Amino acid sequence: MHIFKQKLFLLAVVLISSLIIIYNIHKSDISSIESVKYLCNKLDIDNKSELSVHRKNIIESMAYGINSKLIYSVNTRNRDIFAIYDCNSRMVTDFSNDKEDRLLKDIVKNNNNISTKFSSENAARAILSSIYAKLDLPSNLELATVTLDNTNAEWIARWIHKLHGIDYENDYVIITISAVNGELLGFSRRITNNECKTNAKITRKEAIDTAYKKFSNSFPKDLWAKNNDKFEVKSAELKIVEVKLLFNKIFNTLFSRPYEVKLAWVVEFDTKKGMENKTIFVIKNDVSFIRVDALTNNILNSDINLVF
Repeated sequence: MHIFKQKLFLLAVVLISSLIIIYNIHKSDISSIESVKYLCNKLDIDNKSELSVHRKNIIESMAYGINSKLIYSVNTRNRDIFAIYDCNSRMVTDFSNDKEDRLLKDIVKNNNNISTKFSSENAARAILSSIYAKLDLPSNLELATVTLDNTNAEWIARWIHKLHGIDYENDYVIITISAVNGELLGFSRRITNNECKTNAKITRKEAIDTAYKKFSNSFPKDLWAKNNDKFEVKSAELKIVEVKLLFNKIFNTLFSRPYEVKLAWVVEFDTKKGMENKTIFVIKNDVSFIRVDALTNNILNSDINLVF
């Protein structure tokens, strides 16, 4: 009887835990859908289709992030809305106005002289700034570029995130609108609220020397001896970089945010001009990045693109 009671107790614990998990998932689904609806209203997007949370498979979880939810319109032949909701930051990180995008593609397809109907850059900037103001973003972002994609009839604006004048390496806001009628086509944002010290103790030269050693040690010694004259430091800039946990590195969860950011010299190596075809040991048209802690001169992480 005693064993039976223990099993019954364990079963009850499992059942209650399962119900709590199901409830939290359901509650999270509702929150994410309501966030998208709120965003549509704020951006004056008339979405009459029902929204639903898509259950991700393993590949989608790795591509979009374990802590993200994919939301799109249902009960329509063609999807009208697609959004990615980040459960950590509790905000929509990506938004695509698919209905408007389809309409624009039809206009471009059926008009040979579509460029004559494009809005001016000043008009586009005004619309882009208006949309930007509705996204409740931090004040320390700076408009970097506004470009016209003639092929797709799109105006695209990009903002960069700064702290005391120093760029966050991977933070940005991108907004895309139709160059024909100014309608929002979509946006993407990566913003971390984490901060760090911004007074570098390590000089640019010291960081380059540390990075160069790391880069050269990535080659077998005999190959480096044959190829060391083919590479150069393309740039070395102070940036605020993400220091990701091992879990993030293994699963490459695109939208997961780091627990820490640090000031670093981001040193970029590339093949010298004219040397692109002289070595097969570096992926063509791809560069290598080494991030050196600007306070300690330690290597934080690196993306070294070598092929042997």
